[in-house]
Amino acid sequence: MESMFSFCAVCGQVTFDHFMICDPIWAQAGFTDKDVAHYACVEVRLGRRLLPEDLETCPTNLTLFGAFGRPDLVSASQPKWPGGIGPQRPR
Repeated sequence: MESMFSFCAVCGQVTFDHFMICDPIWAQAGFTDKDVAHYACVEVRLGRRLLPEDLETCPTNLTLFGAFGRPDLVSASQPKWPGGIGPQRPR
């Protein structure tokens, strides 16, 4: 029977984190598309802090980082999302 919980591929603890990182950065950290990980565990694997440009442009990230008062973590240099939601490219 499959677990209804997701477990971090780094520390093995249950994760409730929902964020999306760009595929090349995810692969650079040694993860596969089946893996899940805590935000901090991804940083440990990379050996550095995550940068705004490491994050995918998606509503999930805007919701998560906006809720924590950190919409700056979703890069303003990324294009606006379909439907008009999200950061705008600087002019």
